[in-house]
Amino acid sequence: SIQVEMEGLLVGKHSVYLWAADTAGAPIENAPHFVPVWIEEETFEWTDGLMYFPMLDRFRNGDYDAATPVCDPAQDVAEIANLQGGDLLGLIQAIEEGYLDDLGVRSIWLSPLYQNPDGGWYDRGGTILFSSYHGYWPIESREVETCLGDVNASADARLRELVQVAHDHGIRILLDLVLNHVHEDHPWVEAEPDWFNQSCVYGLDGCDW
Repeated sequence: SIQVEMEGLLVGKHSVYLWAADTAGAPIENAPHFVPVWIEEETFEWTDGLMYFPMLDRFRNGDYDAATPVCDPAQDVAEIANLQGGDLLGLIQAIEEGYLDDLGVRSIWLSPLYQNPDGGWYDRGGTILFSSYHGYWPIESREVETCLGDVNASADARLRELVQVAHDHGIRILLDLVLNHVHEDHPWVEAEPDWFNQSCVYGLDGCDW
């Protein structure tokens, strides 16, 4: 066993990285071993804490007064199904203002952060156009959605800031992982067509599922 003692840590989240080897010199696997350490008045339990799920595009636009938005609404898409301009900065502001603290929130489950396609896309019935405001149509699996950034910072930079601000308030962050599908414009669809069922669109003539 390894025991680590530290004093004087500020309230919030800290990261401990451990490198170790046995007496024969064999190192631990996957070094460094990462251990998150939280200093807080009340011990956090996932089973007890209030979880908040903000649909980021719908939650708050942090730079609503910007002359030029980061992303324009999609053409020919009804307002109710279109981009509304919410971004990561808006959620950062809400945390800093104490809005989520006042609600008793202990964790935030973010709506999907993947890069999604522009424009309007039909629903499964092939009758109504939607934008990808919801984040569930990944076209890049390792890029943060551009529209979640703002005029002063990229989405990637704001995500890192959001995690730090949330941790400073004792709030954990959960990511929504879209694991069972991608959008038809994802490069995997062209590269590995056998991975996907592309035979038909549900609700259209000739589709039997």
